[in-house]
Amino acid sequence: MEVLLRTRFAYYYAQRVGAIGTFARGDGFTQSPDPNDERVEEHALANLDRSKETFVSHYRDELKTGNAYSIDAYARMPIWVAVEAFSFGSLSRLIEASSKSGVLHDMAASMNVSPTTLPSQVRSFVYLRNRNAHCAKLWNHAVLDRPGLLPNIVRRVKRNHRQFSDHSIYKIFVALDQVATKTGLQHDWLANRVEPILATHPLLAAGIATPARYGEMSTQLLTADH
Repeated sequence: MEVLLRTRFAYYYAQRVGAIGTFARGDGFTQSPDPNDERVEEHALANLDRSKETFVSHYRDELKTGNAYSIDAYARMPIWVAVEAFSFGSLSRLIEASSKSGVLHDMAASMNVSPTTLPSQVRSFVYLRNRNAHCAKLWNHAVLDRPGLLPNIVRRVKRNHRQFSDHSIYKIFVALDQVATKTGLQHDWLANRVEPILATHPLLAAGIATPARYGEMSTQLLTADH
């Protein structure tokens, strides 16, 4: 999924905005109206500044302002090179800030998903990836960066599979399944890979699909012999 998002973003950004160096200047990104806020591209530039990859140094000129590389240091760098050094979180920020330039809409159209829900879905994928990377708890966890889903998708999943709450890990699974199916990465991942596991582990399923506060989960479910 991450590779898909990187390649689609780089392709459509190059087409819509510019292929070489434009990302470093912030071209094509909608910035915060607060002048004190960090510019969107600064997150990506920080990733590039720290990178020791040969493919980055090949295109990065030794132009610095103090101890940091200047924007002009990346004037020769193609977006399809730079995107490989961006963190998933930085990529998510750039995708979300690319609506007015048309990049977000081109990406969504190519993936057959909604441009209104894609940014929040990508944020939720980053959220889940980071929790996995840090071995953080997924069971009975209330998600902060929850994905947007179209109402018809929510109704279909609840009808065909199970009920789930708005802040559940399961909702991210639904978003992953939707994007994976729409783009041809994997068909029916939720039904074929996730549901068979949850169907045989009711307590696991409860914590993944309907996380509850302490004392609110069914005592019968907690004490059952699973």
